[in-house]
Amino acid sequence: MGSQEFNSKTDGSEVVQKFSSSVKDKTSVGPNGLGETLCLLLASEQPARLIISGRSLDKVGASAKVIKDAHPKLEVTPLKLDLASLESIRSAADEVNQYDGAIDILINNAGVMNIPERQLSKDGTFERIAVSYYGENNLASMAMSGIELSNGYALSPFRFSDWNFDGKATIPEEEQPPKKTCEMFGVPWGLDYLPSIAYGQSKTAGILFTKELAKKLEGKVTVTCLNPGAIDTDLWRQMPREMVEKVFAVMPPKSRPQGASTPLVAALDPSLTGDSGAYLNDCQVEDVAEWAKDPKIAQRCWAWSAQTAGLQV
Repeated sequence: MGSQEFNSKTDGSEVVQKFSSSVKDKTSVGPNGLGETLCLLLASEQPARLIISGRSLDKVGASAKVIKDAHPKLEVTPLKLDLASLESIRSAADEVNQYDGAIDILINNAGVMNIPERQLSKDGTFERIAVSYYGENNLASMAMSGIELSNGYALSPFRFSDWNFDGKATIPEEEQPPKKTCEMFGVPWGLDYLPSIAYGQSKTAGILFTKELAKKLEGKVTVTCLNPGAIDTDLWRQMPREMVEKVFAVMPPKSRPQGASTPLVAALDPSLTGDSGAYLNDCQVEDVAEWAKDPKIAQRCWAWSAQTAGLQV
């Protein structure tokens, strides 16, 4: 069930101190951005190695230097990884699999948000779902996981009938975004491409993937997903500031150390071993909408993902 003493105000440093034995002498992988904060907190408890990834090796190298300067004895490895490219994911996974020792903790926290117009990745996949779900799915499948999401999943089920937002005429009612939830968050409703709806779909896919991966790895690896909370980072850069303020009115923003706390609980709390497949919010296990936990939908999403990527998983 997770540790009950943590909540929305918890600082990530409190989490790593409590679960220091889950960090010491372990190897962790995490992207940059909020991941830099996560890695700095993990580094404070003497892991054996930290692998920090991102699209630009210059930026990843800069983050690695910050961590290395603060912890000179720690082994910090930069890894080039573009989650919008299957070729890059395969290359990164191959590199990680050649490292000495096992990967103890994998934290996927990459994402894109509020892209004004529909864009496709290098592989022809809708870029929002490529980065926020599809790429993380494939990285976890190839390297084997905690996945960082948001409660944006409440904005949309997964659209099997039009996952790439190609503009198909008929979207089944069960795949349509809930109007009341959109109104609550102050975002527009519609069936064509809308940034917030597309974002919600990618987050729903991530939860479904977690549920199915947990089933497939039962008894071997603990898999969780989570909402880190609203954190005022570059993730919001493409959203009009007035809309950001509306979101922050519904979900008060967290500092980066506070935003790191739920991912760290998900990655380090040994009591979650019996809750593999769980979704965490404000450091606690939380239930999700039916469309994000239905086992048949999770199986269907897994099969779609594997087929689209050409994976046998």
